[in-house]
Amino acid sequence: MGKFYKEQVQDMYELSPMQKGMLYHSLESERDPYHIRLRICLTGHIERQFLERSLQQLVNMHDVFRTTFVYEKVKQPLQVVLRERTIRIRWEDLSSVSPLKQQAHMEHSSRHARNNKIHLTKDPLLSVMLFKTGKQSFIMDWHFHHLILDGWCFAPMLKQWLDLYSLCSKDIESSRITDSPFPQYRTYIDWLRGKNQSMAQNYWKQFLNGVEKRTDIPQKNDGVYDYNHQSYAVDLGVNLSRQLVHLAKSKRVTLNTVYQTIWAVILQQYNQSDDVVFGTVISDRPAHIEGIERMFGLCINTVPIRLNSSRHCSFQQSLKKIHNQSLQRQEYAFLSLADIQKQSPYTGHLISHLFTFDHAPLLAEHLNEHRKDLKFKVQDIDVVETTNYDLNLTLFSGENASLKFNYNANAIHPTLIKQMGEHFQHVADIVVDNPNTPVQDISLLSDKEKERIITSFNPRKQVYSKHKNIIQLFHEQVQQTPQQEAVVIGNHSCTYEDLKQKSDQVAACLHKEGVREGHVVGLFAERSLELVIGMLATLKIGAAYLPLDPELPVERLRFMIDDCDVKIILEKNKSPIDDLEHVRSFSFSHLLTAATSGVDLKSDDSPASLAYIMYTSGSTGRPKGVMVEHRNVIRLVQNTNYVTIHHQDRILFAGSVGFDAITFEIFSALLNGASTHVVPKHVLLDVCNFSQFLSEHKITKIFLTTALFNQLAQERPTMFSQVDQLFVGGEALSPKHINRVRHACPDLNLCNIYGPTENTTFSTFFPIEKDYEQKIPIGKPIHHSTAYVLGQNRELLPVGIPGELHVGGDGVARGYVNRPEMTAERFIANPFIANERLYRTGDLVRWTNDGDLEYIGRLDHQVKINGYRIEPGEVQFHLCQHPDVKEGIVLAKTEGGKTSLYAYIVPANELDEMTLKDFLSERLPHYMLPARYSFLEEIPLTSNGKIDHKALSTPLVKTTKARGNKPRGEVEKNVAEIWRNVLEVQDVARNDNFYEIGGDSIKAVQIISRLRERGIFTDIRELFRYPVLSEFCRMIENKKHSHQSNHKNHQTKTVDLSDDELKAITEDLKTNIQP
Repeated sequence: MGKFYKEQVQDMYELSPMQKGMLYHSLESERDPYHIRLRICLTGHIERQFLERSLQQLVNMHDVFRTTFVYEKVKQPLQVVLRERTIRIRWEDLSSVSPLKQQAHMEHSSRHARNNKIHLTKDPLLSVMLFKTGKQSFIMDWHFHHLILDGWCFAPMLKQWLDLYSLCSKDIESSRITDSPFPQYRTYIDWLRGKNQSMAQNYWKQFLNGVEKRTDIPQKNDGVYDYNHQSYAVDLGVNLSRQLVHLAKSKRVTLNTVYQTIWAVILQQYNQSDDVVFGTVISDRPAHIEGIERMFGLCINTVPIRLNSSRHCSFQQSLKKIHNQSLQRQEYAFLSLADIQKQSPYTGHLISHLFTFDHAPLLAEHLNEHRKDLKFKVQDIDVVETTNYDLNLTLFSGENASLKFNYNANAIHPTLIKQMGEHFQHVADIVVDNPNTPVQDISLLSDKEKERIITSFNPRKQVYSKHKNIIQLFHEQVQQTPQQEAVVIGNHSCTYEDLKQKSDQVAACLHKEGVREGHVVGLFAERSLELVIGMLATLKIGAAYLPLDPELPVERLRFMIDDCDVKIILEKNKSPIDDLEHVRSFSFSHLLTAATSGVDLKSDDSPASLAYIMYTSGSTGRPKGVMVEHRNVIRLVQNTNYVTIHHQDRILFAGSVGFDAITFEIFSALLNGASTHVVPKHVLLDVCNFSQFLSEHKITKIFLTTALFNQLAQERPTMFSQVDQLFVGGEALSPKHINRVRHACPDLNLCNIYGPTENTTFSTFFPIEKDYEQKIPIGKPIHHSTAYVLGQNRELLPVGIPGELHVGGDGVARGYVNRPEMTAERFIANPFIANERLYRTGDLVRWTNDGDLEYIGRLDHQVKINGYRIEPGEVQFHLCQHPDVKEGIVLAKTEGGKTSLYAYIVPANELDEMTLKDFLSERLPHYMLPARYSFLEEIPLTSNGKIDHKALSTPLVKTTKARGNKPRGEVEKNVAEIWRNVLEVQDVARNDNFYEIGGDSIKAVQIISRLRERGIFTDIRELFRYPVLSEFCRMIENKKHSHQSNHKNHQTKTVDLSDDELKAITEDLKTNIQP
C-alpha cells in the first residue's frame, strides 16, 4: 500500500445521518453488520478483459465506489472521495468439482467476506468474485458495504454495468453511455445540510411523546452472540395480494401503509400493548435535485413507525393513523435515527427491528430486456443484506407479493419466524375481508392453532374420586392398610388405624364444644403429628381448618383468626394469642385424653365443602385467605401424571405450617396408603443432619423450595442419591444447581413444579431430563388442571407470545375470605369450558413449541428504569450463571424517586463487582445491569423456605455508586474532560452514564477518537459495555498496557486531520489507503 497525498483526493464531505448510524454500528461490532452480497447467476460466455474494464469504468463513473471513511482525529466523521481506485476482482474456476462442493466453497467465501471485517479507511468498499461453475455458467458475487449504496441503486447499477460491458465488447468509449454526467453523492449531502434540524427534532419529540415500552420480538434472546444469518420467505398468494392492493386503493392509502398497519397490529398482540414502535427504511431522494433518480449512494434513512391506538379501534382507523403519520413525517424524515431516538427514553434502543417495503423487486428478466448484443444472460438475482438488527422484514410487492425475513438465528428461533409469517397471512386475510374489524377481535390464531393450544397442550380429563371428600378417602385407606405407618416423627410412628382413632377423639371433642359444618378451627402447631390429627378431626365434623404457624408475628395471627371468625383454636404448645376474648383454646394433649361420648361424625360432606384456609401475602400489605375445598385437594393427589404414590413411599413433611406444600406432603401420603415423615426445623436447615435424615428414613419423595434446594445443592449435591423423586418449586429454578444435582444423583427423578395456593399447591410440572443453560420450563398442566396464556383482553395467545398464565380445572379454590371484589377480579369464568373457572396467576409466561410453559416473571415485579421495562428475574437468572456465584438475588428498589436494580450475591469463591459486570455485560443490554452489588454470607429465607425480601430491603454493604462524586485520578479526569467537551455539559461525575447525559452513537465515535489523541486506547464496544465513567476508566486502566501496545503499532496508518478540515484536504493529510 502506497501513501497518497491531497492530489489523489477528489473531494471530502460529512456523512449523511444514515451513514453516521451505520458507521457507529460498524465500529462497535466485532463483525460488520452492514455487509451486502449481491449474487447474479449468469449463463453464456464472459470475457475476462471486458468484465474487468466494465467494472473499473463503473467505479470511475461514481464517486461512492471510490469513497473511504475517516473517523479518527476529526471533529466528526468524514467521507473522502479518491480520484482513482482499483476494483478488486477475484476469479475462480470451480467447474471441475461437484455442484455440492461448488456451493460449499462459494458459501464459505461469502461467509469469509461477511465476517472478515472491512477497514472503512483502508479497504475498498466494493469487491467482486466470479466463480465459473460450468462450461457456460457463472456465479458473480458483488460484495460492498452498505455505507456507500442503498438497495434502490442495485437495478441501475447492474443495468449500467451491462451497458458498459456491451460497450467494452465493441471497443466503444464508456462516455457514450449517457448524454449528461451522473449526479454525485455530494449533491445529496449538500441538500441535507440545508435542512432545519431544530424543527425536525421538535417533530420527533412530539411524535415519540408518551412511549413507555420498547416494542420487542417475542422469544428473542437478548445479549451478545454471533450473527447467524438466515432467511425465510412467505408468498402471500395472487388472490390475497390483489385483495390487499384493492384495500389500499379503496381506502386511498399506499400499499406500504396497509402492510405496515398489519404488522403494527401483530406487534400490538405480541407485546400486549396499544402503543408499538418499529423501524422502517424510507427513500430520501428529493425530487428537486436534478438527476436524483440516477444518483448512486446511500439516500435512505431509518425512521420509527408508531401505532398508538386502543384495541377498540378498527383496523381501518389504525390504517388512517399510519397513513397520516407518513404524510406528516415527510418533511422531517431526514433526521438521523440517533437524533430521533434521543427524543425518547430509549436513546439507542427504541427500534428492535425493521419492516421495509420493496415496490420494485430486482428481477433478472428486467435486466435481460433488449440485450441481444451480450453473449450471456442473467438467470437469477439474490440479495443478502445484514444489519445491526436481529430481524429485518421486507415486503416485496407484485402480482404474488412475498414477505421475506432476514434474521439472526442465534437470537430468534426459525420456528418463531415461520409462525410470524403465518400470523401475517392470517391477519391479512381478516382485514381484507372486513377492514372495520376491531383490532381486539383480530386473532393471530387460526382455528387449528386454537384447537391445538386448548386441547393438545392441556391434559385430557381423567377419572378420579371427584365425588368423594377427603375423610371418605382416608377411611377407605384405613380399611385397606390399618397397620401401615401413616405419620412418622423421630423414632415414633402412628398407623392409619391409630390416626383414625386419635382424629375421631379430637373430632368428638370439637363437636362437643359446638364446632359444626362451615366453622373454621385454628390449628396452632409446628410440623407434628398433632397438626395432622387436628386437620383430620376438623374435616370429620364438616368444618375447615386454618393452619397457624407459631413463627408468624402475633399481629398477623390475630388478623387471620379475626378474618376467618375463628372461635376455637387447637394448640400443641401455649400460644401467644390466648387472650382473645371471643376465642377458646384447647391443647391437643387435653383433647386426646378427654372423655367423650359417642358422636356420629360427619363423613358425607360434599366435595365442594371448605377444607382449609391458607393465607398468602397481599400486594396491599393485607394477607389474603385462600379458601380450598375437598375436591381441590383430592385432584392434587389422585390419579395424577406428575407423581405416582405407592404404599411403600415415604414422603418428606418439610413445609412450614402456613405453606400450602404441606397439602401435598400430608394428603399425597394419607390418601394413597404411604407415610409422611416429619423433619424438625433444626434438621432441615443443617445439611449434614438433613442428609442423614433422608438416608435413615429412606425418603422417596420430596418437595423443596428453590431457595432451600439451591443451598443444599451447593453444599452436598449427593444427598438426594437415594431419593426416588424430588420436586423443586416456589421460585424460578437455577439451572446451575439443578445440573449439579443431576450429575451427582443420576437416578433421581427431578421435576420443576409450579403452582399458586389459589390452584391448590401444584398446577404444572416439568420432568428435568437433561442439563439446562437457559431457563427451565415449568411444563404442562397436571391431571385435572388446565392452563392458558391470555392477553389483556383475555384472548388466547399464540405459542411464544408472553401473557398472563390462567390456570383452571378442579384445583381452582373457592376464592378469598371476605374479599368479594378481589375474588371476582382474580377468579373468572373459563371462556373455553362452560361452567368452569380460571385463576389469574399474575405470572408472565409463554408456551414453547413443545407445549411446555416457560416462566418469565411476575407481572407486578416488572419495573421501568430510565424508560426501559425490565424483569429483575431475567437479570437474576444470568447473574446466577456465573460459576463463582453460589446464590444470587436481583431486586428493584427505589431511593429518592429513582429506581435501580440491586444484586445480592453469595460468592462460592473470591469475586468482585468488576468481574460480575464483565460477565453480565456480555449477556445483557447495559440498561439491565444492576446499579449496586452486595456480597452476603447467605441469602435470608422465610419460614416457608422462600427468599426473605424484607431482610434485603436495605443495601447490606456500600454501593458501587456515590452520586455526584468528582472524577479521581488522571484517567478519570481526562475522560471526564472529553465527555464534557463532546457532550457539551457543565460537569461529569464518576457515576454518570454516557448515554444518560446526552451520549449517542456519533458522539461515541468522537469520544473514542479524542481519547486516542491523548494516548488512551479503547474502542466503541468498551464504551457501550461500560457506559458509567468510573467503570469505563477502570477498564481502561486494567487494559492500558495491551491497548497502548496494540494501537501504537497502527498510529502511522491513521488519517491526520485537524478539526477545521471539514471541506478541504491540507498538506498534512497522509495515510496508508489502498488505492
